[in-house]
Amino acid sequence: MAATAITLRIIAPDGILDSDVNMQAFHATDGAAIVNDGRTRIRVKNAGAGAHTITAVTPKILPGGLAVADKTFVIAAGKVATLPLLDPQFFNDPATGKVTLTASGTQTECSATAERETL
Repeated sequence: MAATAITLRIIAPDGILDSDVNMQAFHATDGAAIVNDGRTRIRVKNAGAGAHTITAVTPKILPGGLAVADKTFVIAAGKVATLPLLDPQFFNDPATGKVTLTASGTQTECSATAERETL
């Protein structure tokens, strides 16, 4: 299966969203793919009974072959976390321009939403 494409929601200059928050479930092993320009706010909900580790995959390889470490976030059962802004230079897949999130656990206990303000 491919990563679930999470819809990027744009926040209007007046701070009003054009739709209700819609968390999209993603499969733990296939992950989620999110358009990321460095100003994208990503929220992840854990609907499971235990904590889940969310991993922001970093495909970046530095000169000399040194891989940049993935960034992980632990989300407690039943909680929602807002991830820090993710620098596209390190977190975006160069082929897609998207950041990939994966989750520990099974099936679709985690869901995500992404938002960005207009300039």
